[in-house]
Amino acid sequence: MEIHGSHHQWIVERLDPFYVKRLDLLPRVIDTTIMGHSVLFTHYHIEQGKLSAPSVDAPFSSIVQSTLDNMNNLFRDCHQELICFGYHHSTHFFKPERVTYLNPGSLGCAQGPYARYAIVTLTSEHFDVSLHKAAYDNHDFLRSYVRLDVPDRELLIKAFHRNQSLLNGTGVSSKSLITFDS
Repeated sequence: MEIHGSHHQWIVERLDPFYVKRLDLLPRVIDTTIMGHSVLFTHYHIEQGKLSAPSVDAPFSSIVQSTLDNMNNLFRDCHQELICFGYHHSTHFFKPERVTYLNPGSLGCAQGPYARYAIVTLTSEHFDVSLHKAAYDNHDFLRSYVRLDVPDRELLIKAFHRNQSLLNGTGVSSKSLITFDS
C-alpha cells in the first residue's frame, strides 16, 4: 500500500482496524434532494470512474484554486443546485445563478483557533447559506504534534494552521516550539 507523505503513513499505522472497516462503509458521495433542492455532499470532486477506488489510491481530483471558474470546471459533470465539499481546507462559497458551491473550511485548519462551519437554511422556494466560525483553545492540539512526534509536523502546522505558534508558558519547552517566519 503506497501512502503519500510520512504523516499519512503515521496515521495509517495508528488507525484501529475497527474504524477502518467503518470508514470503508461510508459513501463517497451523497446525492440527495432536500425540500425540492438537489444537493451533493462529497469530500471533494471524484471522477465517476474512481468512485469505488480505495482512498489510498487518491481518487480525488487535484485541488484547484478557489475561484468560480475553477469550481465550474471541477464540478462540470455535476447537476446539483448545492454542492457541499471539503478536502481543500480553505473556505469556498460561490453562488452564481445555477449552482452554489460550499466548503465552509476545515474545523481546525485555519489562520487562527477557529472551527469554521456553515448553516444552510432550506425552504421549498430557496435556500440560504451563512458562514460562521467558533473560537476554541487549540494549544493542547498544537502541542500534540510535538508530544506525539508527528512526522512532517513543521510542514503540517505551516500549511494547515497558518503558522500558529505555541507561546512560551504553554508547557512545551522553547526548543520544541513550532514557529515559522512568514
